[in-house]
Amino acid sequence: MCNKVYAQKSSVGSRIYFPELYGISIPSASNNAQINSGFIFSSAVEYRLPQSHWFMRFNYDDLNNRYTSNGTTNYSNIIRDRMSNNFLVLGGGYRTHIHDKLAFYGIAQAGMSISGYNKGFETENGIILTPVSNTAPSVKLALGSEYYLFKGFAINIEVSQYNILQRTGFDHSRFHALSLSLGITTTLF
Repeated sequence: MCNKVYAQKSSVGSRIYFPELYGISIPSASNNAQINSGFIFSSAVEYRLPQSHWFMRFNYDDLNNRYTSNGTTNYSNIIRDRMSNNFLVLGGGYRTHIHDKLAFYGIAQAGMSISGYNKGFETENGIILTPVSNTAPSVKLALGSEYYLFKGFAINIEVSQYNILQRTGFDHSRFHALSLSLGITTTLF
């Protein structure tokens, strides 16, 4: 009679995932400028709790948009340029598997946003562009699905809502954006 049972144990490395997503961001309306849709790059580290549907994720998300000022008072004196909003957020989520290859998840994250844009200064030799940035508390909410091609590797699609919680940025507004992203996630080991 055998008294030992050999079972494969999952290592910590097999519970660490690295989602990478690329997509489009659609910003909310601004009072002082027309902000165009832009691009998003999202990179994350995710830890999935053992024998649970719950997970923790840290994201670095970079949203880039072009804007055109409508001529009213603007914190940037550049009429047409590019702006960026970087989000550093941490939070928890819940994932459920429909079957072996398909999963759906939701996540709520909070952290900081770093907004950047240019401002021009006239000198006797010409105009100098100086980068300006500011930080503010932010929240990200996301819903997504994963299709697993094999164990530890999936294709993702994610819809996210980004919110900056205080009036800041190049037009002193609360930046809000929706994004639609497509990417992959894979384990460390």
